[in-house]
Amino acid sequence: MITVLNPNSSPAVTAAIESSVQDAALGVDFRVTQLDEAPIAIESAEDVQRTAPLVAQFAAALHPGARLVVACHADPGLALARKRASAGVRITGIGESSMLAACAVADRFGVVSLMEDSVQRKWEMVTRLGLADRCAAIEASGTSVLHGVDPQRDSAPYLTAAERCVQQGADAVVLGCAGMAGGLAQELEAALGVPVIEPVSAAAGLLNT
Repeated sequence: MITVLNPNSSPAVTAAIESSVQDAALGVDFRVTQLDEAPIAIESAEDVQRTAPLVAQFAAALHPGARLVVACHADPGLALARKRASAGVRITGIGESSMLAACAVADRFGVVSLMEDSVQRKWEMVTRLGLADRCAAIEASGTSVLHGVDPQRDSAPYLTAAERCVQQGADAVVLGCAGMAGGLAQELEAALGVPVIEPVSAAAGLLNT
């Protein structure tokens, strides 16, 4: 059993995350849940800081041998959760997992982020993971978490940001938000001709080994 945790309180995002895992056809039991006491979306440094201890608290309550995906691309509370979890609990975040997955299929990758003010935080994350020399670009779509899960969303901002990544040398693109679901990865991959990594399925697949 893999637990996929949406660390915000948006039912729409939780549903999108569940769809991503189902579409991945992992062949493993999983449950998707959310943190009702967390922000409705995680889009700022303050949101990440508020959410981190809640994620760690959730992880600390898991039974030994459990597997947990933290389904926010900022990986809030990931390091703390690993410290507090019981022995044998395996925890991964979709940010870390998706970038490592991109490195497995491409020399250099790009990340489609959300608002412009998230780009610097994403670069700090890439550097912390030791992947700065593998990351060609991080480009903002100018959208929000909840925009990504809207069934009527306009895909153009994501495609434009992904194109900018490719123009700067990326030969794979990472979708930098759990809310970028609903077939967006397949749509961009068809348009760009490079691998596009959907982060939730990438993380869940990593734990399913």
